[in-house]
Amino acid sequence: MPSSSMVLLVEDSTADALLTKMALGKTETAPRVEWVKHGGEALERLEALLSEQAALPALILLDLQMPVMDGETFLHRLREHPDLSALPVVVLTTSEDPHEVKRVYGLCANAYLVKPVRAADYADVLGSLDEFWLRTAKLPIS
Repeated sequence: MPSSSMVLLVEDSTADALLTKMALGKTETAPRVEWVKHGGEALERLEALLSEQAALPALILLDLQMPVMDGETFLHRLREHPDLSALPVVVLTTSEDPHEVKRVYGLCANAYLVKPVRAADYADVLGSLDEFWLRTAKLPIS
Protein backbone atom coordinates (compact mmCIF):
# COMPACT_ATOMS: atom_id res chain seq x y z
CA MET A 1 0.00 0.00 0.00
CA PRO A 2 1.30 3.50 -0.66
CA SER A 3 2.83 5.37 2.21
CA SER A 4 2.51 9.14 2.24
CA SER A 5 5.91 9.34 3.90
CA MET A 6 8.01 7.81 1.09
CA VAL A 7 9.01 8.98 -2.37
CA LEU A 8 11.02 6.79 -4.74
CA LEU A 9 13.48 8.92 -6.69
CA VAL A 10 14.76 7.33 -9.91
CA GLU A 11 17.65 9.55 -10.96
CA ASP A 12 21.17 8.84 -12.23
CA SER A 13 22.62 12.26 -11.40
CA THR A 14 24.03 12.44 -7.88
CA ALA A 15 23.80 16.25 -7.89
CA ASP A 16 20.12 16.21 -8.94
CA ALA A 17 19.33 13.48 -6.41
CA LEU A 18 20.94 15.42 -3.56
CA LEU A 19 19.15 18.61 -4.62
CA THR A 20 15.83 16.74 -4.77
CA LYS A 21 16.33 15.13 -1.37
CA MET A 22 17.32 18.46 0.17
CA ALA A 23 14.34 20.30 -1.36
CA LEU A 24 11.83 17.63 -0.31
CA GLY A 25 13.33 17.62 3.17
CA LYS A 26 12.30 21.26 3.54
CA THR A 27 8.66 20.68 2.55
CA GLU A 28 5.79 20.42 5.01
CA THR A 29 5.57 16.62 4.80
CA ALA A 30 9.37 16.09 4.48
CA PRO A 31 8.89 12.61 3.00
CA ARG A 32 11.50 9.92 3.26
CA VAL A 33 13.22 9.72 -0.12
CA GLU A 34 14.63 6.43 -1.39
CA TRP A 35 17.04 6.98 -4.27
CA VAL A 36 17.90 4.52 -7.03
CA LYS A 37 20.04 5.27 -10.09
CA HIS A 38 18.05 3.68 -12.92
CA GLY A 39 14.79 1.99 -13.83
CA GLY A 40 16.11 -1.52 -13.26
CA GLU A 41 17.01 -0.68 -9.66
CA ALA A 42 13.61 0.94 -9.20
CA LEU A 43 11.76 -2.17 -10.36
CA GLU A 44 13.92 -4.33 -8.09
CA ARG A 45 13.18 -2.08 -5.11
CA LEU A 46 9.45 -2.07 -5.80
CA GLU A 47 9.41 -5.87 -6.17
CA ALA A 48 11.29 -6.17 -2.87
CA LEU A 49 8.72 -3.96 -1.14
CA LEU A 50 5.94 -6.12 -2.55
CA SER A 51 7.59 -9.35 -1.41
CA GLU A 52 8.14 -7.86 2.07
CA GLN A 53 4.51 -6.69 2.09
CA ALA A 54 5.92 -3.26 2.93
CA ALA A 55 4.40 0.10 2.07
CA LEU A 56 4.90 1.21 -1.51
CA PRO A 57 5.97 4.77 -2.28
CA ALA A 58 3.31 7.45 -2.40
CA LEU A 59 5.03 8.92 -5.45
CA ILE A 60 7.74 8.05 -7.95
CA LEU A 61 9.89 10.90 -9.30
CA LEU A 62 11.39 9.69 -12.56
CA ASP A 63 14.21 10.99 -14.71
CA LEU A 64 14.15 9.82 -18.34
CA GLN A 65 17.76 9.73 -19.52
CA MET A 66 19.48 7.03 -17.45
CA PRO A 67 21.84 4.13 -18.09
CA VAL A 68 20.85 0.45 -17.81
CA MET A 69 17.09 1.10 -17.98
CA ASP A 70 15.81 4.51 -19.06
CA GLY A 71 12.71 6.19 -17.68
CA GLU A 72 10.42 5.37 -20.59
CA THR A 73 11.23 1.65 -20.38
CA PHE A 74 10.72 1.72 -16.61
CA LEU A 75 7.37 3.49 -16.98
CA HIS A 76 6.20 0.99 -19.62
CA ARG A 77 7.12 -1.95 -17.37
CA LEU A 78 5.60 -0.35 -14.28
CA ARG A 79 2.29 0.24 -16.04
CA GLU A 80 2.19 -3.42 -17.14
CA HIS A 81 2.73 -4.70 -13.58
CA PRO A 82 -0.57 -5.69 -11.95
CA ASP A 83 0.48 -4.66 -8.43
CA LEU A 84 2.37 -1.48 -9.32
CA SER A 85 0.50 0.03 -12.25
CA ALA A 86 -1.51 2.54 -10.20
CA LEU A 87 1.50 4.17 -8.52
CA PRO A 88 1.68 7.87 -9.41
CA VAL A 89 4.71 8.80 -11.50
CA VAL A 90 5.93 12.34 -12.07
CA VAL A 91 8.59 12.67 -14.73
CA LEU A 92 11.19 15.24 -13.72
CA THR A 93 13.62 15.74 -16.59
CA THR A 94 15.61 18.35 -18.53
CA SER A 95 13.97 17.74 -21.92
CA GLU A 96 11.30 20.05 -23.28
CA ASP A 97 10.88 18.01 -26.49
CA PRO A 98 7.13 17.96 -27.27
CA HIS A 99 7.41 14.51 -28.89
CA GLU A 100 8.94 13.13 -25.70
CA VAL A 101 6.24 14.76 -23.60
CA LYS A 102 3.56 13.11 -25.78
CA ARG A 103 5.31 9.70 -25.62
CA VAL A 104 5.62 9.84 -21.84
CA TYR A 105 1.98 10.80 -21.33
CA GLY A 106 1.13 7.95 -23.72
CA LEU A 107 2.86 5.66 -21.22
CA CYS A 108 0.50 7.01 -18.54
CA ALA A 109 2.83 9.30 -16.62
CA ASN A 110 0.81 11.36 -14.17
CA ALA A 111 2.78 14.55 -14.87
CA TYR A 112 5.76 15.79 -16.88
CA LEU A 113 7.89 18.54 -15.38
CA VAL A 114 11.03 20.16 -16.73
CA LYS A 115 13.77 20.52 -14.12
CA PRO A 116 14.39 24.18 -13.40
CA VAL A 117 17.98 25.38 -13.74
CA ARG A 118 18.05 27.54 -10.60
CA ALA A 119 18.13 25.73 -7.23
CA ALA A 120 15.49 28.07 -5.76
CA ASP A 121 13.13 27.32 -8.66
CA TYR A 122 13.81 23.60 -8.25
CA ALA A 123 12.85 23.84 -4.58
CA ASP A 124 9.62 25.67 -5.54
CA VAL A 125 8.69 22.93 -8.03
CA LEU A 126 9.29 20.21 -5.45
CA GLY A 127 7.30 22.16 -2.88
CA SER A 128 4.40 22.20 -5.34
CA LEU A 129 4.77 18.45 -5.86
CA ASP A 130 4.69 17.89 -2.12
CA GLU A 131 1.63 20.10 -1.75
CA PHE A 132 -0.35 18.36 -4.47
CA TRP A 133 0.79 14.72 -4.48
CA LEU A 134 1.53 14.15 -0.79
CA ARG A 135 -0.99 16.44 0.90
CA THR A 136 -3.89 17.05 -1.51
CA ALA A 137 -4.31 14.17 -3.97
CA LYS A 138 -6.12 11.00 -2.95
CA LEU A 139 -3.63 8.22 -3.73
CA PRO A 140 -4.42 4.61 -4.64
CA ILE A 141 -4.16 1.94 -2.00
CA SER A 142 -3.58 -1.61 -3.18
